[in-house]
Amino acid sequence: MDTSRLLTKDIFEKLGKHDKYYTNERWLHFSEVISLIKQFDKIDNVLEIGPYKSPFFKNSDIMDIVRYEYPFDINLFIKHDCSKVPFPVDDKKYDLVIASQVLEHLGIRGQQVKVFDEIERISHKAIITLPYKWHVPNFRHHHMIDEKVFDVWASNREYSTQKIGGNGDFRRILRVYEFLF
Repeated sequence: MDTSRLLTKDIFEKLGKHDKYYTNERWLHFSEVISLIKQFDKIDNVLEIGPYKSPFFKNSDIMDIVRYEYPFDINLFIKHDCSKVPFPVDDKKYDLVIASQVLEHLGIRGQQVKVFDEIERISHKAIITLPYKWHVPNFRHHHMIDEKVFDVWASNREYSTQKIGGNGDFRRILRVYEFLF
């Protein structure tokens, strides 16, 4: 795995000087994702769904409705509302899809089930992270997501890795899915 393509703490900290989203607590989450990525043998083609201002990979493809000024070059920007399927992407185009803290924003009526189907259709692996048991009733899309909600959204697909980390209001659940076909 070519680690020179990955987001570094230095770049993350520079982002944090201008955007409160990039906190030390969030770096703990990002570094966990990066640690998992480093364990993969070969990752060439990457799609990141909805990364806010910084993808994890240099030269990855990005699918989102907003294009930000990213801290490094990306390959292709695909302007698309990810709650709408199908995605404008060929079958099994990507070695890896990353959806970090984004699926919960794609609707409250189960649109995530169809999004998971699309992620499996277009990729060989996926890293998906969600807020974990956040008690925020006024923000329904973040409120009390747990393993059961994740399982429903994933149509009970088996995952190869699950990690739950963070503290208090910043807990997150992370899963890796490997799609064989």
